Amino acid sequence: MVNLLRSAGGLEFEEAAKETVVKNVDGVPIPFASPRQLWRFKAVTGREKDAGALVYLRKWFAARGEEPPRV
Repeated sequence: MVNLLRSAGGLEFEEAAKETVVKNVDGVPIPFASPRQLWRFKAVTGREKDAGALVYLRKWFAARGEEPPRV
């Protein structure tokens, strides 16, 4: 699935592009949202389906001695 958005979670494209993680997949550079961006996107939705991702991301940040970003 590909999501094309101009803004999400109050984050505009230009700001999000600064933290985007680019991975090469079969030689093709593909931009992905960083964990910090994912947190910001999902923390504001209030959707039940995002709850599991927030639990995982909270553990990801804790394992690195970090706090999730404020939204």
